[in-house]
Amino acid sequence: MKTFYTSLIFILSFFINQNSIAQCSEIYIYRTNGFQSKRAVDLFYDGNKLATVNAGERYKATVCSLEGLELVVRTSDKDMVPSKIDFKPKSGKNYYLKVSCAVGVEIASIKLQHETKGKKDVNNGSKFIKPFKVFSIQNNAVAQNNNTSSSNNVTNTDKVFNGTHIVDNFKFEIIDLTKAGENLTINYKITNLAPDDRRLESCPNMMYFYDDLGNLKIAERSCLSNSCFTHPSYQKSKNVLPKYSCYSNMSSNAILPSGIPLNGQIIIHNINSRATKFIRGTVWFKSEVDFKIDYFNIEFPKVIDPNNPNKRNFGKQSIELTDAVKDSTATYIAFNHLNDNVEPYTSKIKSGIAYDDKGNQYAINAMSFVTKDKRVNYKRYGNWSYVTNPNSETKTFAIIDKISSSATQIRRITLEFDGFSLSWENINIKGAVPIKEKPDSNYILYSDFEKKVRTNQNVLGTKVILKNIYFSTGSAEILTSSHAQLNQLADLLNLNKNLKVEVSGHTDSVGDDISNMLLSQKRADALKYYLMGKSVAPNKIISIGKGENEPIDSNETVDGRQENRRVEILVVK
Repeated sequence: MKTFYTSLIFILSFFINQNSIAQCSEIYIYRTNGFQSKRAVDLFYDGNKLATVNAGERYKATVCSLEGLELVVRTSDKDMVPSKIDFKPKSGKNYYLKVSCAVGVEIASIKLQHETKGKKDVNNGSKFIKPFKVFSIQNNAVAQNNNTSSSNNVTNTDKVFNGTHIVDNFKFEIIDLTKAGENLTINYKITNLAPDDRRLESCPNMMYFYDDLGNLKIAERSCLSNSCFTHPSYQKSKNVLPKYSCYSNMSSNAILPSGIPLNGQIIIHNINSRATKFIRGTVWFKSEVDFKIDYFNIEFPKVIDPNNPNKRNFGKQSIELTDAVKDSTATYIAFNHLNDNVEPYTSKIKSGIAYDDKGNQYAINAMSFVTKDKRVNYKRYGNWSYVTNPNSETKTFAIIDKISSSATQIRRITLEFDGFSLSWENINIKGAVPIKEKPDSNYILYSDFEKKVRTNQNVLGTKVILKNIYFSTGSAEILTSSHAQLNQLADLLNLNKNLKVEVSGHTDSVGDDISNMLLSQKRADALKYYLMGKSVAPNKIISIGKGENEPIDSNETVDGRQENRRVEILVVK
């Protein structure tokens, strides 16, 4: 079965200097004719559509800048991941870029060819139906060479942002930009300057933007006054339309009273985290006639506060991560939400995820509001919701029940809000104590413990690790190899009538913490029953399971985990 190819193509170049052509490079971009789709391909550079390219066409671009260049190709605006190529041209060198796209897949690709093959391709007249088209790019804008020269081209990147436009007797004023995670909200005022009330209509599919990385973004939601519309994903168009085309049931519309400003809003989702602005944005409206507004260089607000790296700003809201504290039950990450608006603000948190400095990943198990003891557990199909009053603050706590005992820092925590996400990095955990290389000074060897008991020395508060106690894997069954040391311990307890000990079981951190706690308790109880069977009075023994909560070594290594799986006695009387 024959494979057909279509193409997608890009073009580049900065300014052409006829007096110094020897210092420039030539880039050939071509799409061969023959057994491939006849579908046209759009060529973009720096967010601008440069040309519509058909099969059998070839282009030559002159580049006189030695800066790095990025070329992007699309078969259509449905390409969610457009093909890109980045390279830095060398003075006087020729480059050959072949564009192709498999039929059915309809995803374009662009590839840098070896000079010998590329030169042979572009000079093969049988593969092309038209002669070369010549381009140059001047000051980041494309100019097609039709034997005319042009200078002082004004480009998108040179244009100054203008947030106020008057079109068709409507005044549009952008009053606020809010960047939250990968989403941008544009708030504006619309004033009807005509003497009569008038109807205005818009829809998200007629609002499209190009970022400074070459990505096309089409609005997710648009509002006019109280009329809002969000396109369902199955209806959403990815095409940039040349004129207004929107059905009334897929639009937001309102009657604008004469002289009274009303609110409008545009929401764009999934903006690349590396993008810093929209180079160009086009917004269409419809009243008695269709019209559009072009915006240039829409700078994104900074989400990370320049004066506080732990503070995230979005519009009149800010959330600061203030602390991370670990106690015996959980780790609490504290936040302070400031609402600098005159209206209450409702926050909805869908989920959260965190990573520690040991390479472990955790889900947020619960949230608490105002104080950390008002725990609300995670629900798979619900949200954590809280309201911050006007010009006030709300304290919130993200709760992680189980963090590695050796972790001392949260490398990243991300909260997924309704419509956007926020992240913080490199947060030290207070209360996290690095694992001691050796047990503390209260520990003594069993031989020393036995000697002190037999000579009536004070052993109150001392700890002893019973090195020769063994259980069947995953159970509380005592192996016979443990009997010798247990019998010795029973003799000591019977020898000293006043001696009372706590027998504790400990595990490593492998497995579920609740299961580990239960297993350690069963093992401690098994030891108590064994000693009672050797005539030790029940009131001389306290059995307790500590689970994984009191490691004496790192759980990150095999040897460390083996040390942590142990039985201890503590002299309590």
